[in-house]
Amino acid sequence: MYKIKTILAVLLCGGLFTACERDYNAELSVKNEMPHYVYISSNRETLISATDSVYKLKEAGKSDMELNFNFTVRYGMSDDKTATVETTVGQDFSLVEEYNKSMSKNLQPLPETFLSFPTTSANIPSGSNEVSVSFKLINIDNLPDGEYLLPITIKSANASNGFPLHKLKKTAYYHITKTDMMLDKSKAEMIDCSDFHPGESGGKGKDALIDGDPATFWHSDYESPKFGGDNAPLPHWLRMDMKSSWEITKIKLWRRSGACATDTKSVIFKVNDELKPYDDPSWQEIGKIEYSITNTDEVMKEIDIAPEKMKRGRYLLLFMNEPGARGVLVELAEIDVYIR
Repeated sequence: MYKIKTILAVLLCGGLFTACERDYNAELSVKNEMPHYVYISSNRETLISATDSVYKLKEAGKSDMELNFNFTVRYGMSDDKTATVETTVGQDFSLVEEYNKSMSKNLQPLPETFLSFPTTSANIPSGSNEVSVSFKLINIDNLPDGEYLLPITIKSANASNGFPLHKLKKTAYYHITKTDMMLDKSKAEMIDCSDFHPGESGGKGKDALIDGDPATFWHSDYESPKFGGDNAPLPHWLRMDMKSSWEITKIKLWRRSGACATDTKSVIFKVNDELKPYDDPSWQEIGKIEYSITNTDEVMKEIDIAPEKMKRGRYLLLFMNEPGARGVLVELAEIDVYIR
């Protein structure tokens, strides 16, 4: 059930990432070795999902949200090379406009506040033909949603000592994406609910909301022994454990489809980092979805959480306190939660 809005699985290249099939410049794939030239030995374009990475780092309990990348600066031949090849490397955002024009794309330059180079020196020792260089993407959980381009290039080489820079292979392009990601519902848990009717949807009750099937649903209790065989009264509520503390950016909610759709009028969403009773004042409201109680075709609605309403929390409360077309009866079928 885990998916994201636009991309994205982290793709491995050279043991860490996988490049896109198409080279930025086809000439560059003619030879792997560039005799007597300094160049970057890297796939020309690497696709990186910052979205997936944030999710996996968060699941692993990490808080620094850094991604480390290695690439190799090479010299075409090492035989009898007795001098050190001195080079400097770094980002060159002046190449973004040229890249976008050539590839008919509209990628943004990666904001420099999210990039760190431990060192810009890439000196290949005498007798060797390569050196490994690294950079980091930092604070990626705070990177705004978007598609970015990071051109990493060799800025200089000591050509005067016979080590010229290969101009066509001096740059590698990192295509970085960050979008809303959907909570993996297979790892979430519906903890409890105010009430439910065990005769509906095979008795799934609260778990129907995260089973991936909009045809199954949680139904508030009717014929409730607790209330003398009558309907359970409002308010109704459900509590969900997301297993980690997240900011929720968007929620999609399906109510029961068909003639009974209009039973559900509204759902208020609240978050908390501690598991509290549904009526505890520490729950923080982040948004509300309201449905028509006359239009049975309106089944799924979504809400983008306003920036000023975003709160971080591990637990999500769904709270229903307004009567629908048949009074106190309420049914909900599925929920998708988008997080960061």
